[in-house]
Amino acid sequence: MKTRQLSKGFSFISHFYFSPNLKYAAFSRVSEFHAKAKEDYEDDLTEDLWLMDLSNFNEKIIRKADDHTDFSGIKWISDNEFCYKKVDYIADTKKDYTMRIP
Repeated sequence: MKTRQLSKGFSFISHFYFSPNLKYAAFSRVSEFHAKAKEDYEDDLTEDLWLMDLSNFNEKIIRKADDHTDFSGIKWISDNEFCYKKVDYIADTKKDYTMRIP
């Protein structure tokens, strides 16, 4: 069995989900932004949503956080549809979205 490091340096990865066809993995990774609204949390960094192509391990950000927004995965709906949550701390909203993966 081979293993592969999923992150470079010190980074937290969470909400990790494999697509049903095992072609992709979607996950949240801490961003560089600190959220004032999360000051009382253990970690005040917001989270970006990432996609990894498992055939070549290329990663890309598919939803970029800012200083008041978090993104986290929920589940794969099909081989190319992923459901995720957006939390906006300023607007005090949480909303689920679905996106198509090419």
